[in-house]
Amino acid sequence: MVIEATSTRYPPRRPDLPDHLTSIQWLVQGTGSAAYLVEGMAPPGLLNPLELEVLAGFRVPKRRRDWLLGRWTAKHLVQKYLEDTSPSVAPISSIHIGNDADGAPYAALLSAPRQPYSLNRLAISISISHSGHRSLCALWPALDAQVGADLELVEAREWSFVETFFTEHEIAAAGAAEQPDIVVTAFWSAKEAVLKTLRTGLRVDTRRISCAIPTIGLRSDQWTPISITLDPTLLPARIPESTFRVWQLLQSNFVLTLALLVPQN
Repeated sequence: MVIEATSTRYPPRRPDLPDHLTSIQWLVQGTGSAAYLVEGMAPPGLLNPLELEVLAGFRVPKRRRDWLLGRWTAKHLVQKYLEDTSPSVAPISSIHIGNDADGAPYAALLSAPRQPYSLNRLAISISISHSGHRSLCALWPALDAQVGADLELVEAREWSFVETFFTEHEIAAAGAAEQPDIVVTAFWSAKEAVLKTLRTGLRVDTRRISCAIPTIGLRSDQWTPISITLDPTLLPARIPESTFRVWQLLQSNFVLTLALLVPQN
């Protein structure tokens, strides 16, 4: 197993993170020399029978690799969370990462080793993202907020991409930036993470979300707060009064974004 970055611990508080970020746990893992994952095969003991059935349905090698990498990362993060919050350690194969009808992932514990299987969903919010041979998972340890995570490799994108998916303000900011590839990647990553908290994905117009990166830019040593302006009609009916908190980090030529949709009290 190759762990590219460790998660935040819960508890205690990480002093290098902003106050609002202390309960978001995150983990980045890369395939590295993990031959099983590179070849689209499940490492021994990783998946449970239900997940093995899902894996068997993927015919495209890249889709298998991405799905496996996401599960690999999510399961290790959830396992660490359970180690911190429960007296017993859950075998990694008993941790089930599934998807709801809207595509959003969830975590559960498989309580029966044989059929009929029983899934007990955990009261946590998780989000998974992958780019290249890396995967990011974020975890919020309650259901009072929805977490979103996105991982993007910093690379040049066609200007037509910017004009299609970005607001006029974002287009102007990207055009004037000294490092436009970083700015474009950061804007796109922020939009992706926010849409995951809304549980819509890219089914909505990304220009309904506008991002502003601070003039100091993103940093590799600490999370940077990102300003988000959202079309209010995008907010779910169940939480019409809510707020977003978004942070970004540069790590080894990747932009990491964590977003949190929090109902207002």
